This record gives sequence, structure tokens and C-alpha cells, in this order.
Amino acid sequence: MIRARLRPGFFTGLLDLQRPPTVGTTLGVCRFLPMTDKQKPRRDIDTLKESIRIDWADLAFKNLTADERKGLREHIEQCSGDLNDLLERPDRLPKS
Repeated sequence: MIRARLRPGFFTGLLDLQRPPTVGTTLGVCRFLPMTDKQKPRRDIDTLKESIRIDWADLAFKNLTADERKGLREHIEQCSGDLNDLLERPDRLPKS
């Protein structure tokens, strides 16, 4: 499991990357489409990159306390490590 922030201002907590992403909602009911094995690593990588991007933007533009800044920096380090782990395993990367 990876901690990820998917949208500015919303912290999702633990994100289970084994579950497929939400495709759409209808009156609050989520629908899921199965993901192929080729799609899962790309989704994991994209999620981590987006989370890192949002954290950097928050550090740059938001008025944060020292503890909040420390937490964001730790989260960036964790996401960066997870991303490096994924990228170092070529068997997990999608083939073009």
C-alpha cells in the first residue's frame, strides 16, 4: 500500500494499489472496470508521480506549519522511493 494524495486539498490516506481505479460515479455509486496486468504498473507510476507533483506544489504555494512541511517532505521521500522501486523492476513496467 502506498500513501497518495490524488487531488489538491484531499488526502486519501492509504491507497490500495491492488484495487482498480474508480471509472465513474452515478448518484454516489462507484463502478469499476477490471484492469489488465499491463495497465496496473502504469497506474501505480502515474499515481505516485501525481502525488509527488501535488506535494511539491503544496510546499511551494501554501502557507504551511513546520510540521505540515515536514510531513509533506516525508511523503515525497516515501513516494519517490516507491516510484524508484517500481522503475527498477523492468518486469513490472508496461511494454510499449
